Amino acid sequence: MAVRKIKKRKNRKAKEPLTWRVKGVVLRTARTLGIILMGVVLFYLGTVVYEEFHTAPYLEVKAITVEGTERVYDQEIIELSGIVMGSNIFSFDLDEARVRVMSHPFVKEAEVKRRLPDAVKLVVSEREPEAFVMVDGLYVMDTTGELFKAYSPEDALDLPVIT
Repeated sequence: MAVRKIKKRKNRKAKEPLTWRVKGVVLRTARTLGIILMGVVLFYLGTVVYEEFHTAPYLEVKAITVEGTERVYDQEIIELSGIVMGSNIFSFDLDEARVRVMSHPFVKEAEVKRRLPDAVKLVVSEREPEAFVMVDGLYVMDTTGELFKAYSPEDALDLPVIT
């Protein structure tokens, strides 16, 4: 069995001149501080840009257009959406406005789009009433056979009645 002689490793760093070691520490510290400073500056710039987008007068809603309505009034759709003229175009949630518009019984599908810098477009698909159905009252049925609204005289519909 051969015995190996283990060599003692010498610390190369300790043999380097002191100025090289200090220079390395200073460079690592400067690099770390530079990265931290860059992060702080980017965070500050991000908050400034965010504030600008949410308070800028040129991003106020000046036009709201509604497409695809026949039975429902455009103003009714705009009120349901919750979008207010003069508010910031980024101050409302598109999905939330869409859900609110779809809460109207005659609205089958809705889509809300931002048109930068100052317009909003609401695209609506309405249900087609097909007949009245008598079930504990008079209800309106669409072309898919779904009862979607209790009949009221304001609807002004002339449809066949299914009992």
